[in-house]
Amino acid sequence: IFGIAAESELQYPHSRKAETVTKLFDVGPKNFDPPAKVMSTVLSLTPRIPDEGTDAALLVASLGFAHRRKKLINGLESRWPREEIRTALSAVGIPEGLRAEVLSWQTFLSLAGAL
Repeated sequence: IFGIAAESELQYPHSRKAETVTKLFDVGPKNFDPPAKVMSTVLSLTPRIPDEGTDAALLVASLGFAHRRKKLINGLESRWPREEIRTALSAVGIPEGLRAEVLSWQTFLSLAGAL
């Protein structure tokens, strides 16, 4: 994957989209015109089957990030009543004052299920 130096999930988010990542072979700098300054690697990616609820979680995440520097609950109000959002946040264990950027993908899946 182009331009990624470290293999942590935060710096390598593409790994969540693939079930398996297999290194096929290296490609030397002289195989490019003009010659590259780095060694390249060809990978094979096998797609991951989306988790149940992925579409709903993407909707919740999109609404949560729709307004920068706003609390999650404010972003979700365009789709659900405030009381319904409060109930879902409480059921999942998310404080009302949090912003979308502090939540994990798994938390968005759980919240989407509660909504």
